[in-house]
Amino acid sequence: MTSLVRFTNDPNRVLADAAGVLASDPVAHNVVLTLLHRRVELPESGRYWIIETDGDPAGVVFQSPLSFAATLTPMTRAAVTAAVDTIVEQNVDLPGVNGDAATAAAFAGHWTERTKSAARPVQGQRVYEVERVIPARPAGGRSRRADTGDREILVAWFNAFGRVG
Repeated sequence: MTSLVRFTNDPNRVLADAAGVLASDPVAHNVVLTLLHRRVELPESGRYWIIETDGDPAGVVFQSPLSFAATLTPMTRAAVTAAVDTIVEQNVDLPGVNGDAATAAAFAGHWTERTKSAARPVQGQRVYEVERVIPARPAGGRSRRADTGDREILVAWFNAFGRVG
């Protein structure tokens, strides 16, 4: 299997050229798809790499804005290796990488070997699926604008929302 990596700064080009792989699993590719569509709607500088294996799109690496970590679609180790090699050869300095655990780990591992740098996991992310929706019970009361008397409960709710576990 031969991997080729093509660079572009045009998110429209990525959506067109990588449409097959992006549509093949919209759940696994939802972050990159969402970000690409956002860049089309609200243009901002970006770097995009389309990885092809034997002539077919096999993955995408997305970086926009240019100061952000790269975001990856799931891809094979061979595709990851080709992507890292190309990005390193282009002298791009990535501050980090986001993606599914296997792809991100493979990318970070090869990146550290190629750049003689270190990597460490910072945050694990997951995709959750709702299998059954339970309708909410009707609530009493009415909507109103919060005022200074609500500060204490609002701060408590805000802090509770941010607490893990």
